[in-house]
Amino acid sequence: MLTCIKHFPGHGDTAADTHSGYVAVNKTWEELKACELIPFAENFEKTDFVMVAHITLPLVTDDGLPASLSAQLITEKLRGELDYSGLVVTDALSMGAINEAYTSAQAAVLALQAGNDVLLMSEDYAAAFDGVVQAVENGTLTEERIDESVRRILEAKKTAGLL
Repeated sequence: MLTCIKHFPGHGDTAADTHSGYVAVNKTWEELKACELIPFAENFEKTDFVMVAHITLPLVTDDGLPASLSAQLITEKLRGELDYSGLVVTDALSMGAINEAYTSAQAAVLALQAGNDVLLMSEDYAAAFDGVVQAVENGTLTEERIDESVRRILEAKKTAGLL
């Protein structure tokens, strides 16, 4: 069995629902570290996955992207500053916060570029797959980036006794 903690970096202080559409959290990184990030930091070593929320964090990142599609949040903050080395998974890419603003192909490519290892429930799986293939073919997404995720996924499967 593999475990997952969610919804990084914290979805408890929101008045809206990302299932329906855009949600912004207007807290600084320091404010998040003082409250919302505490349970994540304390449990990184005890979990296999971190699920990233589709909230936007305009006081933390300047890319305008939902956390789940933001390299600033996933690669720089979660993996870099917080030193998380396990699997990162998106929340469902079929949710309103994503599918109202991005095609399935765009969301899949952005999610992988951001540092996610596993993409959940795209609105259109075939379009997402084709978008990723096209991004690799045109150099927008590297095979090395995908290989990083494959290594982490295989390691998690080995840990769970699935390999």
